[in-house]
Amino acid sequence: MVDLKMDGIRRWKFTSSAGVIELINTDFWIDYDSTVQGTGTAELSLTLTNIWQHSDLDLLQGLARRKFVEDRLKELHWDHVGKKGTLIIDEGTPQEVTIDGVTLLDVVTEMGDLNDLMEYSLVFSFPLTSSSGTGGVEIARELSFLAWGHNFAQKSEKLNLSPWNNQNSGGLTPDDIIAPDGALTADKLTDSDGGNFFRVQQTVPLGSTKPDLYEFTLFVPVLSSQTLWQGFIAEVAGGGTPVDTAYTIDQVNGALVLRAGSVAAQFTRVDRFNADWWRIGIRLQNNASGNDDAVIRLQPTVNTDGTGTWVASVTGDNHTWGFQVSRVHANKTSLIPYVPTDAAAIGTTPLAPSLENYVIAREREDRAVFKDVFRASPIRVAGSPGRVRLNVVGIKQLTTQTEATLLQRQEAEGIIEAWNDLVGKDGLLRIDNGVTGEEQIAAHLSGVSIGDLRLPDAVTFDLRFETEYSE
Repeated sequence: MVDLKMDGIRRWKFTSSAGVIELINTDFWIDYDSTVQGTGTAELSLTLTNIWQHSDLDLLQGLARRKFVEDRLKELHWDHVGKKGTLIIDEGTPQEVTIDGVTLLDVVTEMGDLNDLMEYSLVFSFPLTSSSGTGGVEIARELSFLAWGHNFAQKSEKLNLSPWNNQNSGGLTPDDIIAPDGALTADKLTDSDGGNFFRVQQTVPLGSTKPDLYEFTLFVPVLSSQTLWQGFIAEVAGGGTPVDTAYTIDQVNGALVLRAGSVAAQFTRVDRFNADWWRIGIRLQNNASGNDDAVIRLQPTVNTDGTGTWVASVTGDNHTWGFQVSRVHANKTSLIPYVPTDAAAIGTTPLAPSLENYVIAREREDRAVFKDVFRASPIRVAGSPGRVRLNVVGIKQLTTQTEATLLQRQEAEGIIEAWNDLVGKDGLLRIDNGVTGEEQIAAHLSGVSIGDLRLPDAVTFDLRFETEYSE
């Protein structure tokens, strides 16, 4: 007799081009038959699948592009499939258990230029029995997600438009040189006074006072020599104690120098975006004291020696482009991919990745599942007589060699076709009437012969009993 605890399961599926998502809210709760329940652990697992829409007409270009996409996908799949977060079900009032959100860390695709979407498949499992053995029923319908690939800054490439504003004596020449995207959209900033620190700045509503980490980025030209240095200032403010930092930008070596007297950022990074442009990034932690705004400031000429000491007596000009403010997780070591925002009429809001910023993922299936059942043994279950299904799932595991990508892809497709009659094969099992509160599943599984499965090398399979139930 095998005695397994039954789990409840819900599944969701949605698509988005957002590289990083966070589960910010659940309305899950579990009814434990009017008794004070014990504690337990629930688990949220995530699997990513790329949905790639190929639009090239030239066959040779199409194959090259496909190979590049598949090479990138293998790295993504092996790194991120099965990411999990654990939720603790705390002991609470009778009949109710609340579950806090879990963060799905650092799930990044960085393939936004290839017309792709990511399909997020989430499985939420939870115990249906308390520590005292009392059965429970899950009552919940949705999860809420926030896309971290969002750019909170408005008019990210149009510093001459509101909500950008200029302070002190100076000027701005829009669309002065070629920007990183190849268009004539990079702006020139000119300090004509020097004594008052000319600067451009924007106050960015964050819509949250949570203790989140924010990433501030911009692009500056690569220089062969430098006589004037720009100053980059980032601040989180609004309702509490402001948190700010400031750095001098070395555009020759791609480096940042902390301004004298300034508090260092949690993280800094300078990337060589292409031959002509650096991308600068600094991160600040909101102190959770009511701050709900970010402030971006750029001063085109802070000194002539590239040190952390800024002097208010320098005139001259410099160029910049592409500002961004994003939420980011502390474990992420690369910069969030740049998302340009609308530069049309004044007052437009930042662009969301591809869906609305907040995504509601609704359940698709209602099941209770016995996990890791690999043999036909009698199973004891609690509940009324019903039907149980045996599900056989085959998984072909590809190698990670890059030279034979297309060949491996074709081989996998062939195996999938051959397995069409086996993947998801069902056998209906009857739960016989037995002792009240306990039912037996017969050892002989009518409708499915496990011995019929012929599994080639590098293929794994999982058998599990799924009990269908209704609410």
